[in-house]
Amino acid sequence: MTKFSWRGLVFMVMALFAGGSALAGNGPIDFSRTARLSLDANGKVDLLVFDDAKPGFAKVDARLESAIRQWAFVPGSIDGKPMPTQTTLSVELRATPEGNGDYAINVLGATTGLAFQSVKPPEYPSSAMQRGCEGIITVRVDVDGTGAPTQTWVESSDADCMKPHLEAAALTAAKQWRFNVETVGGHRMADQARVPVEFCLGISHGTCARWAKQVADSEHGSGTPASSNMHITSINSQTKLLTQIAGTTLPAPAVP
Repeated sequence: MTKFSWRGLVFMVMALFAGGSALAGNGPIDFSRTARLSLDANGKVDLLVFDDAKPGFAKVDARLESAIRQWAFVPGSIDGKPMPTQTTLSVELRATPEGNGDYAINVLGATTGLAFQSVKPPEYPSSAMQRGCEGIITVRVDVDGTGAPTQTWVESSDADCMKPHLEAAALTAAKQWRFNVETVGGHRMADQARVPVEFCLGISHGTCARWAKQVADSEHGSGTPASSNMHITSINSQTKLLTQIAGTTLPAPAVP
């Protein structure tokens, strides 16, 4: 089955924050939080609403929101004039046990721009699956102001075998994706997305093993995530994050 959707650690993270002491002694856990972000014309945060808000994330979301409201953003502009902007903010985080059920939360990186509105994972070609073929197909998608793809193509591909079949499966899926686009001054903005699509069977002896190492090395070396599993990179995001946040630690939770 195709690996799909972020890091697959949601249940572990919810357990961590809902009943933290149960995971005491475990190693670091990487996860992400995504929010719809509204900025005024000066780049100040007007509104921040986390996606899939759940009780298990309440504590970390409060800490993260406190930090985000201190970050400096440049909003989108029209004819050179900064305008109120709505964008999607995705933040990559790492939770490290500190003992006694407490966790240090470090920021690995953050991106703004497009987000998936609806996404159907590609179908793993049965012939490729039977032969144990794995691959990473990086797809580029032109997205119009409605969030619909207007053009899709393969930017790069790395496959153990049956590359054309995996590429075709990735492109077929990409044509059905729909996106939440940025809004600048009330205008919905076209963009272009880069999305790595993983066809991994858990064998991890070739392409997928190299990809996993690349992601791990990137995060360890620069603090900027090279996230896999259907992570979107907006090529022409209207919003810019000025604050250097990689490697910073979220503020400790407020004491009642």
